[in-house]
Amino acid sequence: MQFIEVLRSMWFALVAPRRIVETLSTPVTAFFAVAVVVSTMVSLGASYLEDAQPALRAENAAFERMSTAHDTTAATPGSPAVDLTPPARTFTAILGGALIKNIMPLLVVAGVFLSLVRFMTNAPLRYGASLSIVSAATSIMCVELLVNTALHIAMGTNRAGLHAGVFVDPTAHGFLFLFLQNLAPLSLWRYVVIASAMAQASDLHPRYGIVVGPIVWGVVVLAMGLLSFNGFLFYGL
Repeated sequence: MQFIEVLRSMWFALVAPRRIVETLSTPVTAFFAVAVVVSTMVSLGASYLEDAQPALRAENAAFERMSTAHDTTAATPGSPAVDLTPPARTFTAILGGALIKNIMPLLVVAGVFLSLVRFMTNAPLRYGASLSIVSAATSIMCVELLVNTALHIAMGTNRAGLHAGVFVDPTAHGFLFLFLQNLAPLSLWRYVVIASAMAQASDLHPRYGIVVGPIVWGVVVLAMGLLSFNGFLFYGL
């Protein structure tokens, strides 16, 4: 029953964001668990679909070589390296990366939203409600990933997608490309949906989300920009 309620909430995030508050009585642990499982499965599916395309596989390999060339923690010549070529190890590597990529952003974004929403609106919002709403909006992130994956396959390059990274070659400017990927309309919409639902949960008008959402989105994008800037300073990428 809790699983169905979380799926309903994730559906509401896509088609009727104002109805997310109807499902917030569901335990936050259920929200978080379902969001992690769904987003991880979508990420795994997208990774395998892209890996089946020779052009995308070659581009990903070039990007990985570029990254490890500047990685001081990489194995030195003559030292044993971890072989991830067997299928089982490849799956484990992809699964581990997908879990980390999907778990940490949920926890961090929920905390950022909690801090900024309470600061700007003085709303009595709790972390549990913040994490539940952020988890529900994971469905928007999944749709964005599927759309971008379809464009990657159709165009034969990772540059394709609904983001500003289309203007940069990922194999030549890796850190800049990763940053520009965050400048995406669906990403901005997800933050607006989250902020609107949090406003409703705090007995405020959903229009607060139109203001708060872009501000939180801007803070997160700025943080990603600072990380990319460090990449430029140290690696020149």
